[in-house]
Amino acid sequence: MSNKIIELHDLVKIYTIGETEVQALRGVSYSIEDGEFLAIMGASGSGKSTLMNILGCLDKPTSGEYLLDGVAVSTLDKNTLAGIRNQKIGFVFQSFNLLSRTTALENTELPLLYSRINGKDMAKLALDALASVGLRDRAHHKTNQLSGGEQQRVAIARALLNNPQLILADEPTGNLDSKTSFEIMSIFKKLNEEKKITMIMVTHEPDIAAWARRRVYLKDGLIVRED
Repeated sequence: MSNKIIELHDLVKIYTIGETEVQALRGVSYSIEDGEFLAIMGASGSGKSTLMNILGCLDKPTSGEYLLDGVAVSTLDKNTLAGIRNQKIGFVFQSFNLLSRTTALENTELPLLYSRINGKDMAKLALDALASVGLRDRAHHKTNQLSGGEQQRVAIARALLNNPQLILADEPTGNLDSKTSFEIMSIFKKLNEEKKITMIMVTHEPDIAAWARRRVYLKDGLIVRED
């Protein structure tokens, strides 16, 4: 029996900018199995970021249906969506999105700040997450003392903290050199293979997309091909 973590049925997203309507997605239907590693490719303006925002429950489609683990998330209220984001999804961004004057450990702990976990247990979970990306020995360094690759690893550790089923990575190597990009992609591959985390990554770089097991190409808000 196949286990689909994501099912998209005829997703449409229209933005109104002034008097103009922009159709960012024009009816995307697709499904993603639990444990997959998928790359979403396409030129700027193809709808990649819009699709990622909907997958991450950060935005809702204008019409169509998005099922995450069998739940129609587009019908849920803001609080329920925030809970789903916190429990099921880890986010990794091109710009790392770290707090600069705080340590790697403090940045990693952020998703647990509003939980009922005590400080000692929170630190242990964060240290374990940092260890899984090879950064335990840098836990007490401030993020502005870390290299770009190390900062992205902190961002990955933070994304792992709630044991997500799904990691969404938006141009995760966009600000990194090729050697560091290789190290980051190796971590993603390991998380996908060993922890069975479903990985969905937006990239415009073919060599980065090659790490994924499946690739889909968006153009003008539609999936035009996959390989």
